[in-house]
Amino acid sequence: MEDSLNPEGILSEILDVLEKHAIPATAFSLDIAVLSRDFDVLLPEYQKHFKPGGGMFRKSFQIRDTPAVLQIKRRTPYLESARWLEQHVLPFFQKAAAELEREFDGSTRLWVGDPPSPTADHGSYGMSIECRRPGTAEIEGDAILFYVELKQRDAASQPKVHAEVAWLVDEESGGEFGFAPVRRLFPGDDGFEAAPYILEMVEQGVPGLYRELRLALKIDQRE
Repeated sequence: MEDSLNPEGILSEILDVLEKHAIPATAFSLDIAVLSRDFDVLLPEYQKHFKPGGGMFRKSFQIRDTPAVLQIKRRTPYLESARWLEQHVLPFFQKAAAELEREFDGSTRLWVGDPPSPTADHGSYGMSIECRRPGTAEIEGDAILFYVELKQRDAASQPKVHAEVAWLVDEESGGEFGFAPVRRLFPGDDGFEAAPYILEMVEQGVPGLYRELRLALKIDQRE
């Protein structure tokens, strides 16, 4: 296909340039991120290595005795991911907030981020439910957050999604508060790259996180 890329050929050309300028490279790499809508045209021979809509392929090899690493990422557009969360996850949060308003004797607040602009190629979008025990003035130990957040720093980075239930805790930094996790859907603080199958895991995982929220608030009892 005339419009397709040859990543290993690009690596060979990079080595040609390095040798031409007498740059003694001991190793080099190429990292390519391609939006899903362009992937099948630009990199058709790599389709078999990816789940639908996202993922990463990594290969280590040698070109003329020089170690090389090729890394290819299939990326879902930020706007597509944000709209997916809006359609598939937000309704659950709205239903959960309504249930908590009826069943929890403290305060419940649902927050939803502004809908992303139709032209947005990066940004943040999310939703949260904050519950606070009745009759308390302090936040620490009395306010708990259940949230899903999608973030992409810039147009060249990968969108990531994070979901957890956490108590708000005072970090002793002039009124700044952090999180003490009760349960996270994905390990670490940054979440996972928002490929379609990961977003489906979020949709499937939020009921379990909601269950942990209810247990933490002692609305339900652990069986």
